[in-house]
Amino acid sequence: MNNRRLLYYPAVFYAAILLCVWLLSWVMGVASLLRGGGAEVAPLVSAEGLRWAVRSASDTIDNAPWAAIMLFVTSIGLLWGSGMARSARAVLCGGSLSFVERRAWVSALVALLLYTLLLFLCTVSPWNLLLGVTGNVLTSPLMQGRVILAFAGLLFVTSVYGFMYGNYRSVVDVACSVGDAFSLFAPAFVAVLPATGIVPCAGYAGVLDLLDVTPQGAAVAADVIYLLPFLYTLYFCYREWKKSR
Repeated sequence: MNNRRLLYYPAVFYAAILLCVWLLSWVMGVASLLRGGGAEVAPLVSAEGLRWAVRSASDTIDNAPWAAIMLFVTSIGLLWGSGMARSARAVLCGGSLSFVERRAWVSALVALLLYTLLLFLCTVSPWNLLLGVTGNVLTSPLMQGRVILAFAGLLFVTSVYGFMYGNYRSVVDVACSVGDAFSLFAPAFVAVLPATGIVPCAGYAGVLDLLDVTPQGAAVAADVIYLLPFLYTLYFCYREWKKSR
């Protein structure tokens, strides 16, 4: 990829935003003191601010939705590595499928039907393993584990498609497609590192309070910040792939 360096722009951009939050907290804190009032913003560029940053560094990194991000990247790798994403795009763009592709799609749909039937049988009586002892669907293991169950279904369906289509010849090929996806999204993972500190630092400094941002709004903003580099990488790689065809 000739313009691969462009993939690291979000990492540089987020690092610059984080630096601006630190500098803004210091400037606004100094300005408030010069006006004779108390500091409305807690400056991060201070002894107390540095102590907070060191103490909370591990927590801010741990609070990033790494599990959700890894599932997202793994899903992209499975869809692309199996060949399912390319054939789906061909259909959506008005193209036709080969006999092998049609056979793979039929096999994948059968796999999806069987997996759905398995979940159903594990939910209804007498095999109510996923319904739980309470019998309440909302608080059942089925609902609480819906993300991992959906991912397991995706893994099963894409694997069946990949083996029937010929992209996969062993489970090693399945693992390689996931590894390729993580390699592809490496710039986005780099961007997440400075992204983990933007909202917490703005919250500690009081910038969020000045902007009247609620805790719920801050949580949504953090999730968007984490997701954008991966969407940017996905769009950029798709654009480069389309140009190369």
